[in-house]
Amino acid sequence: MAARGTERRIPRYDTEARIEESEFNTTFVAMPEEASSVNLVQVNSLKKGSPVMLRGRPCKLVDYTASKPGKHGSAKAHLVAFDIFTDNKIEMIAATKDKISVPVVQRAEVVLMDIVEDQYLVVMQKDGSVRSDLKLPENQLGDTILKRFYNEKKKRRVEEDDQELLLTTLSWAADEAIVALREGYAK
Repeated sequence: MAARGTERRIPRYDTEARIEESEFNTTFVAMPEEASSVNLVQVNSLKKGSPVMLRGRPCKLVDYTASKPGKHGSAKAHLVAFDIFTDNKIEMIAATKDKISVPVVQRAEVVLMDIVEDQYLVVMQKDGSVRSDLKLPENQLGDTILKRFYNEKKKRRVEEDDQELLLTTLSWAADEAIVALREGYAK
């Protein structure tokens, strides 16, 4: 029995507890299809260079150190990884028997066609469609792309060459980044 004065009064549905319908209308935002593309693996099965999700970001594992089980607990693993889109370093400690998410990152190769004034790249995908929403990276790779593109443009005027500048992109959920540049033939 409740203490005196703390009794709860249960409202009757038909008179007092009228619930506004708007209280239950919830808007759900659909996540991108790629966001759900993660697999679960045990921490002790990870190796250097493998992709891993740390703090909700897809990363590349650069260091994995496992300790022995101690007197009061299981073995722990120290994970050091870099975000594949922002290059931020992320560290985490987890039990080796725990499960961890591994992202399924999409890799694609596109042909660089042009660079527009606001540093966006015009690229052609394998299916022949043209995109112009890729931003030029603001790092050494971006500088290399600019130099190689304008050198290739001058060289093509002199001789007709079928070789093209190919960019490798990685994408997961709404993030996409250019990670490599090579000269070659589009397949």
